[in-house]
Amino acid sequence: MRKMNPILLMVLMYACSSGPSFVEEKDLVERDGLMYQEGSDVPYTGKAVGIYQGVNTVPDLPSVDSRTNKKVPRWSFECDYENGKIKEQYYYLDKNNNNFEIHGLAVNNSLDSKLKDSKIFTKIHKKLNSLPSHDIIFIDCMVKYRNEIIQTLIKNNDKKLLIVDFTPAKSKAIEWANKNLNKNISYVSAFLVSNINIQYSKSENIFEDQKCLLMPGQNIDDSYYKIFVQMIESIEMKPYFLDPQEFDSYYAATTLIPKLISFSLIKKIESSSSWTEMSNLANEEFGNLTIGSKTDAEDIFEILNSTTDLSKYWMKEIFSEISIINNKILAGDQNLLDYLINGWESRMRWELGITGSNENASSPNILSSGQAMAGLIVSENLVQKNIDRERSKTKDIWRYKKKK
Repeated sequence: MRKMNPILLMVLMYACSSGPSFVEEKDLVERDGLMYQEGSDVPYTGKAVGIYQGVNTVPDLPSVDSRTNKKVPRWSFECDYENGKIKEQYYYLDKNNNNFEIHGLAVNNSLDSKLKDSKIFTKIHKKLNSLPSHDIIFIDCMVKYRNEIIQTLIKNNDKKLLIVDFTPAKSKAIEWANKNLNKNISYVSAFLVSNINIQYSKSENIFEDQKCLLMPGQNIDDSYYKIFVQMIESIEMKPYFLDPQEFDSYYAATTLIPKLISFSLIKKIESSSSWTEMSNLANEEFGNLTIGSKTDAEDIFEILNSTTDLSKYWMKEIFSEISIINNKILAGDQNLLDYLINGWESRMRWELGITGSNENASSPNILSSGQAMAGLIVSENLVQKNIDRERSKTKDIWRYKKKK
C-alpha cells in the first residue's frame, strides 16, 4: 500500500467480545491488597469484567445526570489481573449488556496521543494488520485511499462484517462496494452533519440532535445495520436516509464548491502586489472565508474527479449568481439592496432550521425523502419530536428589519 497521510486516516473498530470466559469483578474478593477468586488461596491472574453506569469513565458517578435528568450510558470495564493486581484496565460503552470494544488505528505518534486522550478506545493499534477480528468498522480517510484500505481490512475475512464509510463521493463508493465486496461484507456509506448551532448548545453531548446521513449498499445484514442505527440513536444523533446521488449533489453545493471558491479567493488576493500591506487587515472573518483552502488539495481533487458532472452544475449555478451581483454593481442598480437582504434572510432561515418551499412556515416534517425507509428503524417518538420542534419555530424571526 502507498504511504498514507497520517492525519487523514482513522479506522474505528467495534469488536464484539469473544474467546475465553471471564470472571466477574464482583466475584473476586480482596485480601491484603490482592484479589482472589472465592475459595482460592492463589492471587488471581486473568481477566475480570463488570458493568456500571456513570456520566463518564469514573465508576462512582451517578446513573442519572442531575442537570438534564437523563439516564446516562452503561459502561463496561475489563481488567487484566496478574498475581492479584491490576495490570491493565479498559472502559467501554455497554449496549444491552453485550460487551464490546472500540479499537482505534493511529498511524503516527501524534494521532496515537490524541486517541488515548479521548478515552473512547479500548485499544489503539499502529498497523492495519495488527487489528483484531471485528464486526463493525468505521472508516474515515482520503478518498484515494478508501478502496485500498477496505480491501486490506477484509483480506482473508470469512465472517460477517459491516463497514461504515464516512468518506465523501458516495455514488462511486457504493458502486465500487456493490461490485467488489462479497455477501459477507455489509457496506453503509455515512456522513455526520454538525448543526451550525452546536457551538451554542448547553448539552455536554456534542452529538445530541446532530444528523447522521445513511446510504446503504445492496448487501446489508439487517441485524448489523440495526445495531449501527441503535448506536447512532443511543448518542442522540438523528439518522437520515438519503440517495447517494442526492448526497453528492448536495455535498458539491454546500461543501465542495465553497471550498473551491475559498482556494480561488486566497490565491487571487495573495497574488496582489499589495498583499503585504493588505494582509495586515485580514482578520478572523477573512480567515473564515478562506478556511476551505486548508483542506487537503489531493483530497479535493479526488472528490472533484468522482463528482465531475454535479460539481460542474453547481459551479455554473453559483457563478451565475455571482454575476448577478457584478451586473448590479456595474449598473449602479439600487435593487442590489433588496438582493442582499434576500441573501441575509436566506442565511437566517438556514441558521434557524427553517426550510421548505414555503418560507413563511417551517417544514411539517424534517425527515428526508427516505422517511418511509427510516420509519422501519427510527423510533416514532424521535420522528414526532423533530416534527413538533419544527412546527413550534417562530415564523418571521428571520425577516430583515430595515433601519429607518
